[in-house]
Amino acid sequence: MSDDLGDFAMSVDIGVYDMQVKLPAESGFAWLVEPEVQMSLNEGDLRRDYRLEPPVAVGGIIRNGQGETVPNALVRGYVLDPRSVGTRPLQVAEAVSGEDGSYRLLIAPRLVGE
Repeated sequence: MSDDLGDFAMSVDIGVYDMQVKLPAESGFAWLVEPEVQMSLNEGDLRRDYRLEPPVAVGGIIRNGQGETVPNALVRGYVLDPRSVGTRPLQVAEAVSGEDGSYRLLIAPRLVGE
């Protein structure tokens, strides 16, 4: 959780982490995703400042095999991180379909087309 200024702190073990800041859907902004953050004794404290940008919206309608809409379906969006060793997916968005089967994922612009 962050404070009123958006600041937060956490303690983690030495290692490599994918940083995800999941903003509420009502915020109108996409998740912040930073893959492969290195944490080591040599690095010390890590500080990041992020600027939120208007997201790219991806949406549609979930239907079953009979063409009926599917409400309350969990929809997740992933991108492939070309910088990682091998190619692995990173989750960048999540939504639940509405009563009419519609969903809307908000994706950070810097993640689109990478």
